[in-house]
Amino acid sequence: MASISISSFVKCLVRKPDYRDSIIRSEKRLAARKKVAKENKAKEDTTPFAAVYYSRACGIVRNFHKHNHHISWLTQRANYIESLIIDNMTKRQKQTLKNNARGILDYSNHFANQRMQIMPLRRLQYTYSDLVINIQPDVYAIRHGLPHMIKLNFSKDIINDLSSALYWDTYTQMIYLGMFQHEYFSGNFRAATFHVSHQSENIVSGLSDINLIMIEDVCSDILERWNTVYI
Repeated sequence: MASISISSFVKCLVRKPDYRDSIIRSEKRLAARKKVAKENKAKEDTTPFAAVYYSRACGIVRNFHKHNHHISWLTQRANYIESLIIDNMTKRQKQTLKNNARGILDYSNHFANQRMQIMPLRRLQYTYSDLVINIQPDVYAIRHGLPHMIKLNFSKDIINDLSSALYWDTYTQMIYLGMFQHEYFSGNFRAATFHVSHQSENIVSGLSDINLIMIEDVCSDILERWNTVYI
């Protein structure tokens, strides 16, 4: 069974097919490192620095809504994250903390008035033949009376060019497909991506919003390449 993250899958779809082998190779290397760490019962967290602090920033957003904090609480959390920057960090690590702090402030400016009932997060998967795409949204909430799985995009990059628009459209579609295949979800539900710095969002509310043919073509191509790509 081949397994790939949602972000890697979407990159496979958005970029030229020539890039797919390198993306698959990166996924295999990451899986191998995780396997070794698990077998050795490594105590050290192998999660990348950026992923750790992005996850914490998403946790701040969830707690803000869950506990009905005042909007000033988000500002306090953002200031705290930026205070974690120390001299011996790498330039990339410093920028990661600055970006997450800025993302939380942008969320407070653009999305803090959202009425959401926060629910326990659920991991999702989309399975196509022998390919599993792992999907982990950042927020699961009841919004406008309907279940929503939400991705938080803290990036300030332009999102109206064709490449970025396709990336985030597909990312949101894959979240919906993961919900569609999950036994927990039935009836009406939504997948969403909040573009925190741009005060905009992608919403997918049904299969009619999804280009299944394009997605399945990429899945088939990944499977054909999988056993020919070596670490």
